[in-house]
Amino acid sequence: MMDLPHFHVLSPSYIQSKYNHPWRFLSPRIQRTYTMLGYNEDHWDTNPEMPDIFRKQWNTLSHDEQSAAKFLGYDEYTWNGCAGADEPRTEARKWNGWCGGG
Repeated sequence: MMDLPHFHVLSPSYIQSKYNHPWRFLSPRIQRTYTMLGYNEDHWDTNPEMPDIFRKQWNTLSHDEQSAAKFLGYDEYTWNGCAGADEPRTEARKWNGWCGGG
């Protein structure tokens, strides 16, 4: 039996905490990227609700939205909030329908 590579993805909480600063302290690139995902300075600093785009499934995001999310460290699993998304997974688990991956 062939060993499949293991992949490690970032947990959603890590991704969110990575940019847990007031908007003015985010780099212009990070600000532009989050703007593509529905944030602006006022929403980022004062509104605890995530923009509606974060309720969409990965496969319904546009190419540009997926690119922005990937730049921030998301992938299909972390974006969709999959259980175990921060644990190593194999290609076999991915393609056997693990959290919508099949």
